[in-house]
Amino acid sequence: MKQILSYSVFALAMLCAASVIPATAQNSASDGYLFEQQWKNTSVPTPFHNYRQGFGCDDQFYIQDKGSDQKKIHVYGSGGFVEDLPVTTGLGSNFTCDQAGNMLVRLGQYQRPMTANAEIRLISPDGSTTADISFPDADTRPLGRSDHWGFVKGDVFSAEGARLVVGRPNTGNIYVIDIKNGALDQCKMLELPFLFSDAADREFASDDYVSHWVDAAGRDHFLAVHRSDNPIDLTFDGDNITANTIRVKSYSNFGTSNGVNCFALAGKNYIMFSTQPNWNDGFVIAELGTTATGDIDGESVNVVAWHDNSYASSLGTDDSSCNNWLNAETTGDRSAYIYQYFPGYYTAKYLFTVQEETPTAVETVRADDATNVTYVNAQGQSSVAPFNGFNVAVTRHADGTTTVEKLFR
Repeated sequence: MKQILSYSVFALAMLCAASVIPATAQNSASDGYLFEQQWKNTSVPTPFHNYRQGFGCDDQFYIQDKGSDQKKIHVYGSGGFVEDLPVTTGLGSNFTCDQAGNMLVRLGQYQRPMTANAEIRLISPDGSTTADISFPDADTRPLGRSDHWGFVKGDVFSAEGARLVVGRPNTGNIYVIDIKNGALDQCKMLELPFLFSDAADREFASDDYVSHWVDAAGRDHFLAVHRSDNPIDLTFDGDNITANTIRVKSYSNFGTSNGVNCFALAGKNYIMFSTQPNWNDGFVIAELGTTATGDIDGESVNVVAWHDNSYASSLGTDDSSCNNWLNAETTGDRSAYIYQYFPGYYTAKYLFTVQEETPTAVETVRADDATNVTYVNAQGQSSVAPFNGFNVAVTRHADGTTTVEKLFR
C-alpha cells in the first residue's frame, strides 16, 4: 500500500508540474512563474532590410520604415497593419521611445555618421507634434556609425528633459545626449570604465546600443549591449559612471542577437536575451540576483521563462537582421507584457506573471489532527520539509484520512 501511495503522489506531482511547465510547449516557465503568448502576427513588412528596429506598447507595435520611398512609422496590432503615423521620418534604422511614449527616429542615412543637418526627429505618441535635433558643432557631434538606439530616460518634450545614450564605435566611449523642451540641451562624450570582455575589438560596434531601464528600487540604469557579449549595466552619478557586467553568457544557450533589455517586476529585476540558434527568434527571461547592498548582482542570472525558437534551423545572417527586439510593459504589481519584434517575420505579445507565494501546507493543513506531512517535488523526491519551488504536500491525519495539496514555495 505504501508503494502504491508513493507512486500516486509522484504521479500527481508530475501532473501538477506539467500544468506549470509543459515539456513540449513553445512558451514555458519555472515554478512560481507563468509565461503565455497573448497573440502572434506574421503580417509584418518584409524583407527586414528597411524595417530593422521597432518596439511594442499599448497592444501595438511601432516599426520604422527607412525605405527611400516610404520614411514612415508603421503601426501594427494583433490583427496586422493598423495605420501609418502622420509624420515623415528618415533614412536611418535607429528608432526608440522615451518613458512618456515620445518616439525618436534617425533622419540621417543608415550606416553613415551624423552630420550638421537635422539628425533626430522627436515625435509625440500620436504623431501630432514633432521637433528636430541637429548637431552643428563638430566638436560635440556624435561620431561614427551607430545603427540602433536603446530606450530613453525621461520626456523629450518636458522641462525636466530626457537622456539618450549612444556608444561611439571603435572606442570605449559613450555620447550622453540630453534633450529638454524638444531641443538639444547638451551632448558630451564620456569615457567608460570598461571594455566588452569577449568582443574581438573589445569596443563598441556599429550595431550596439545603450538602453535605459528602472530597477526594482526605482533607480535609473543604462544597459550597454554588444550582441555577442555580456551586457554592461551602467549607473550615473553626474559624469561618474559605475559599470557592472551581467553574465548572460553563463547560460549555455545564449544567442547573439540584439534585443537585450531589462525590467523590474514584483520587487525583482529581470533581463531578456536571445537564445540559439543565433539570429533566430528564441529568447529567455532571467531573474537577476541582488547583492547585500541592494545592487544588481551580475554574477547571478537565473533563467525562469523561455520562448523556444520557431525555426528548425538557424536562418543565417542573409535571412535575418540579427535583431530580436524585446521590451516589457508592466500591467500590474506582478505581471508584465513582453513585446517581441522579429524583423521580417512577426510581432508577438506575451504575458509574464510572477505568482504570489501560496501559504505552506504547514499553515493550511488541519494542524490540530495532523500526524505528519510529506512534501514531494516535481522530480518525485520526498522530504519532511518543503522544497523550493513546486511541492505536493501529503498530510496524514489522526483519523486515518489523507489530504493532498499543491503549493509553491
